[in-house]
This record gives sequence, C-alpha cells and structure tokens, in this order.
Amino acid sequence: MKKNNFWTLLGDYFKVYPKQRNYSSNTVLNWKYTWNMLLDWIIHTKKISPSDITMDLFKKNLIIEFLNEMMKTRNWTPETRN
Repeated sequence: MKKNNFWTLLGDYFKVYPKQRNYSSNTVLNWKYTWNMLLDWIIHTKKISPSDITMDLFKKNLIIEFLNEMMKTRNWTPETRN
C-alpha cells in the first residue's frame, strides 16, 4: 500500500518554499486561503475524506471544476482565477 504523504508535503511546502523565494506573508496567506477553499470543496462537494486526499487527486479536470464553481458561487473572474 502506498503511503499518503499529501498533508506532509503540503505543510512542508508552506514552511520551506515561501522562505526560499522570499514571498510576502500576505502572498502566503492568500495561497493558504485558496488551498483551504479547494480542500474544503473537495471534502464537502466531492465527498472525499481528508485521509483519502492524495497528490494523485489533483488533475487538471478537478482544478478546472473547482475554478468554475468559484466563478459561479463567488463571482470570481478569469483574472481572479489566475
């Protein structure tokens, strides 16, 4: 059985990458907010348990579906999606 290390990788990403690239704390907060929205959408809309979320889940179609949903429900624009 393959070990699910998604949550560890995501946590490590936010600990290491922004510092390496010297991103502002506001940029990182926006990233975290968006990740939380995506994960919440996956858990509640797609009915996927947090323990079942893996890197393999993040395919182009899933992200596009999420972004389209945000355009409908949160009035995101194409610029916002970018």
